[in-house]
Amino acid sequence: MAHGVIAPQFWDDSRLRGLSIGARLVAAFLLTGQPSLSVPGLVHAGPATLAELAGIDVKGVTSALGELSAVHFLEIDDAARLIRIPNAPKYNQPRN
Repeated sequence: MAHGVIAPQFWDDSRLRGLSIGARLVAAFLLTGQPSLSVPGLVHAGPATLAELAGIDVKGVTSALGELSAVHFLEIDDAARLIRIPNAPKYNQPRN
């Protein structure tokens, strides 16, 4: 199984430092976890799927996504169950 790598700058991002540990955990999972697509920054999954895969309750994931959206870390398209993280390549560069 492949694994994702997060650049150290991720932990220094001023937008994330003020967030809850749950929001930072979900952000890290979105960058490196199973539902990430081959294009860095695109995740095809809704809150329930993320909760199941990450082992976090749905309420916690929903709250974390709200925090991350509020600081413009990500954009969510609920209808398409698609999450876009515009700066993802900065934290998790493509392998090729």
